[in-house]
Amino acid sequence: MESQITLVDPSLLNQGQIVLVFDKDSMKNATISLNETRRPLYTIHTNRDHDRTEVRSVYSDTPLAVITRSTFFPDKVSLRGAEPVRLGRWLKTHGTSEFPITIEVEGRNYLWRTNAIHQLALFAEDDPYTPLAWFIKARRTPSGITSPPYFVLTPEIDEIRDDIVASLVVVEQKVRMVVKHELLAINIGIAKGRSGLPEAAPTGSF
Repeated sequence: MESQITLVDPSLLNQGQIVLVFDKDSMKNATISLNETRRPLYTIHTNRDHDRTEVRSVYSDTPLAVITRSTFFPDKVSLRGAEPVRLGRWLKTHGTSEFPITIEVEGRNYLWRTNAIHQLALFAEDDPYTPLAWFIKARRTPSGITSPPYFVLTPEIDEIRDDIVASLVVVEQKVRMVVKHELLAINIGIAKGRSGLPEAAPTGSF
């Protein structure tokens, strides 16, 4: 986790950025529209078995990305109808760390990074301090979702928007799985604490 990345001020929305709004708080099934016109631009569809996700542009019959999940084999991705390759060849991690994740588009490397509250932001590898895009999570109240998630891109990367949106779907889903596992670990720890049982026997050197 990279806590040095701070939340991006929503007031930047008024400074020429492209804002894409999700109709659902989901990276599996959703429609993504341009905020200014509410015109749909992308769709995300996942099958009933949850092992195949398609990200499509409304302007093409060929999916931007088809992600195939597998329990026993590496996950794969097909980009614009090409032969499937390992997902890790498209979205590259470094060592054992979950983040940053590197994606190469048109010969330039970009980094997906997260902050302490799991907000995603995209940076150019050669400029790790200026966010080029960022994802704003849905805002929730006890009664439900009060505002949908949205994705903000700077004009600088609008030409590669399709690639960035497709990668966002995969990376944000990964973030959600990380959060889910963290919460599960916390809940297990709380339950064990209440039971009075030790979580595990100490091992190794101290």
